[in-house]
Amino acid sequence: DIPDHLISGDALSPKQSVQRGPPASLASHRDLTWVPASENMRIPPQQFDSGQSVQHPEFGEGVVVESEAVGGEEIVTVNFAGIGVKRLLADMANLKRASKASG
Repeated sequence: DIPDHLISGDALSPKQSVQRGPPASLASHRDLTWVPASENMRIPPQQFDSGQSVQHPEFGEGVVVESEAVGGEEIVTVNFAGIGVKRLLADMANLKRASKASG
C-alpha cells in the first residue's frame, strides 16, 4: 500500500523547488554557522607553482601553467614540450620538480 501522505500531494513533486540552507531544526541556533560542504573541505597545500619546471615519467619535462585546489585536491596544468598542455591530479601524476642543470 502507498501511504496517504504520498498520494494526497504532501510529498515533493518534481516541479517543487528545494530550499537551500540549514535544516529548519537548526536555523534557530545562533551558535551554528551554515557552511556548504564544498567550503568545508580540506584544502591541500600546493606542491607546484606557476613557472616551475617539472618532470613526468611519460610526458617528460614541462612547465607548470597553473596549480589550483579543486574539491580538496590539487589540479596542476602543465605545458609539456612536444606534447602540449595536460591537466593532472597532483597526488596521482607522479610529477617531480625538475632538477636544475649545473653550469
